[in-house]
Amino acid sequence: MSDPIFLRSLISNTVYAEQINSAQIQGQQAAKERANHALHETLRQEATKVKALEDSAEIGVREEHQKERQTHQESEAQDDQGSPASDEAEEKEIIASDAYHSIDVTI
Repeated sequence: MSDPIFLRSLISNTVYAEQINSAQIQGQQAAKERANHALHETLRQEATKVKALEDSAEIGVREEHQKERQTHQESEAQDDQGSPASDEAEEKEIIASDAYHSIDVTI
């Protein structure tokens, strides 16, 4: 028969090796979870930055459109306040331009 002390030692070493293996696996899983959490946090921060940039760009575009509309309205208001003489001159210029572009086909 086998030596009982040897068998007891073998069993003890096997149990100890299993405990070490289990601890290593748990450590690896914990490291993966920490890495995943850090990655998730980084992605969340980047998404927040992108959202802030998009909001900022949208605000900038709105302000630009508002300025364009305001400039357009101001120019229309100035056109409405223009003198009749300038309106007549503009009309004559348009008529002259049309006459220049028309073709005389008399034979």
